[in-house]
Amino acid sequence: MAIRQLGKNKYQLIVDYYDDEGKRRKHTKVVTCKGKKAAKDLLDEFADSWKDAMPEEMTVGQLVQDYIDSRETKGAKAHTIRGYNNIRRRLDDNGIGKRAARSLTTYQVERYIVSMIKKEKLNPKTVKNRISLLKSAYKMAIKSKLLRDNPCEGVELPKLKKAEINILMEDEVDLFMQKLVEQDLDIRVLCELALFCGLRRGEALGLRIKDVDIDKGEIRVREVRYFIEGRMVIEEPKTEKSKSTFSCPRFIINDIVQLIAEHARHSDCDYLIQYVGEPMKPDYASRKVISFIDSLEMSHVTLHGLRHTFASMLNASGDYDIAEISTAMRHSNITTTMNIYVDVFAGATRSSKRISGAFDEKYGKNGAQNGASAK
Repeated sequence: MAIRQLGKNKYQLIVDYYDDEGKRRKHTKVVTCKGKKAAKDLLDEFADSWKDAMPEEMTVGQLVQDYIDSRETKGAKAHTIRGYNNIRRRLDDNGIGKRAARSLTTYQVERYIVSMIKKEKLNPKTVKNRISLLKSAYKMAIKSKLLRDNPCEGVELPKLKKAEINILMEDEVDLFMQKLVEQDLDIRVLCELALFCGLRRGEALGLRIKDVDIDKGEIRVREVRYFIEGRMVIEEPKTEKSKSTFSCPRFIINDIVQLIAEHARHSDCDYLIQYVGEPMKPDYASRKVISFIDSLEMSHVTLHGLRHTFASMLNASGDYDIAEISTAMRHSNITTTMNIYVDVFAGATRSSKRISGAFDEKYGKNGAQNGASAK
């Protein structure tokens, strides 16, 4: 939209839009009024007088599907697309997906949020994910000049509750390791990689034998593996920092050497973690780990909880600051690390302790007088 001044108190109002065929069109109108502020008010009224280019029959669900298709063609990961499609189906199931996209109002979105919380008993994160997808779909429509307004703008979302992080305590780690030797080698190595290297499930399951350098004691993470609807999906790690080579404790390397030798006798599969000669399925891996930990009658910790335990052990040692822990966890930035572990990392960092110790040594004995003499 634009305003062009033609003369004293005379303005041309210009409204651009795209028709149903995607062709750019223009509406103009000449008005007489006092000042640009008045012209701006008239422009808003003029813009409201013509219809959105979006077809009247397009539903919210169809608009969301168009957005999903766009994201997929632009390289969105398979698990992301799966999540989007699950949300789209829920939108249709709850009726809002069958509404006309161009007439959806902010009030209706607000009522849908209330319905998700009160009737479906959904947690705040699920509610946020649904509305975020809906909002993104409308942003795409606005960018494409099909609509002018986003009904999701300004809606109030429920406050997110921080997920509780369950980790193994120090004495539980000792018991865990004592009993872990009784597990199959594949499960043992999988748990060790999560607990002492911080690998995510998909990263550990994506390791191939060639990714392990036995002599150097190093492992290279270069792909993740998971299943979607019974189909194995292989992708690059989620961030650039996730693609890394790291040193692995020698006792894990020794277990890996045994594991590789065992697989060589029974299988030609090149994945490190296997089950009956096939790449181990993620759900099976998670179930086996949870079942094992629960059998020890201690904290209910998942496979991903072992990764959290790795971060907690680094912090509790006092030998590593947040930046070093963030690098070890292969997070994209320190903020991500702090947001996840804000409660776990409640104590002072190694850096802050060194700073405090330096000041205490310089100024603590004789107060300001000692500090002055130390200059």
